[in-house]
Amino acid sequence: MIVKVLSIRNPWAWAIVHSTKRVENRTWTTKYRGPLLIHAAKGMTQQEYDDFRMFYEVDVYANSPMDAEQTPAPRMADLPRGGIVDRADLVDQIRTKK
Repeated sequence: MIVKVLSIRNPWAWAIVHSTKRVENRTWTTKYRGPLLIHAAKGMTQQEYDDFRMFYEVDVYANSPMDAEQTPAPRMADLPRGGIVDRADLVDQIRTKK
C-alpha cells in the first residue's frame, strides 16, 4: 500500500493537527483525494514562528470565543520537527487565478 505524505513547515503543521487550519496552500495541483500523513518539516525560522503567533493570537483567539477545541499555541521549542505528526484527509482542491 502506498501512503501519501504532505510535508508542512511548523508551526503550520501543528495548526492543521491541533487547531483551526483546514486549508493548505500549494502552487501545484493533484487529482488525489483521500488519507495522507502530515509530516512536520525540519526547518522553521524564528520569523515563521513569530508570524504564526501573530496570526494565531489575532485571527484565531480574537475572532472566536475560547472553547475546548482551541489549544494554546505551543512554544517554538515544543514543536516536533522532522517526522510524521498525524494524518488528514485531502477532500478538495481550489484553483485560484494567478
